Amino acid sequence: MAGGLQNRYTFSALFLSLVMTHGGARLSRKTYLVDFAPEQERPSYVALSNTLIGAFTLVAAALGTLASVFSISVMLGIYALLLGVAYFLAGKLREV
Repeated sequence: MAGGLQNRYTFSALFLSLVMTHGGARLSRKTYLVDFAPEQERPSYVALSNTLIGAFTLVAAALGTLASVFSISVMLGIYALLLGVAYFLAGKLREV
């Protein structure tokens, strides 16, 4: 970030945004699963979902380590591309 943006207020706002987004993603994922999954299969759906989120978190952490190799701009581009893919796939979910 530019030098003028490196302060505790900017960090606090960005961190709050990140925490709220993460919480919303977790809540919506669980709500969708509870509404979508058949009653007998809900535990399996939730277990699979939690496992996949853990795996994706590890992949994101591995991508973060690439920041030492590539520039921050390249990493932001990769994350923006992943966000676009997620947005596209979320739009294809069935209404429940």
